[in-house]
Amino acid sequence: MSRATRLLASVATSAVALITIASSSVSGVVPASADVVVPAEAGVYTAAAAPTKMVGAAAYTWGRFPTSGSVRAWTEVKVGGVWSRSQVVSTDATGYYVIPLTYGANTAGTYTFRVRGELPGGVVSTQEFTVRRLAKPTVTSAGAKLVGLTTYVWGRVDGAGGGRVWTEVFAGGRWVRSQVGQTSSSGSYTLPLTYGASTRGTYSFRVRAEYPDGDGGDVASFHVAAVGFADGESCGVEVCG
Repeated sequence: MSRATRLLASVATSAVALITIASSSVSGVVPASADVVVPAEAGVYTAAAAPTKMVGAAAYTWGRFPTSGSVRAWTEVKVGGVWSRSQVVSTDATGYYVIPLTYGANTAGTYTFRVRGELPGGVVSTQEFTVRRLAKPTVTSAGAKLVGLTTYVWGRVDGAGGGRVWTEVFAGGRWVRSQVGQTSSSGSYTLPLTYGASTRGTYSFRVRAEYPDGDGGDVASFHVAAVGFADGESCGVEVCG
């Protein structure tokens, strides 16, 4: 067999991956393209993203496709078992991209994404990945307590089940850790507010929690409550976010 014949036989038997994407009528996203043939030798690509994000916080995915020039790249989100196109960008000259993950940004839940790129040899896809949107932590506290009586702060930290949680009090111009506890498996917590309990006055507290994973800092501050120890008068609770 001649070299040319062997080359033709090799090309004819090369494997291709056929990716078929169904159409969708989901509002806010565009149905992904159907019957896109991708050369098997294109390989498998991985997109990076923070595994958890708070509801309302900006989230991104980033990575690089192997190309010597700018190409089109886009995210797709799986909704109802169907892949639908979301955000479209152009990579830089090295194939690097950063794309916002906007679908589900304001609703707690877990979302499945992938990134696709339009290379000269065809459209390629990254492996799918998930991003969990966490509900905003909650905190509740009695606005006032009589001097000498114990009062508490309680709430829930979504995504921090079984993690450390603690109070901090603003004293001497800085935040000082006070009481340390642990959230339940569902993220619920109850902590005593002990600082200043025997002295009349108004004190500012905040609750902090340790997340098991996240996009940088593992500790998040989320509320401040002003609690007054007095003779039964109401001084309210201030939530500063």
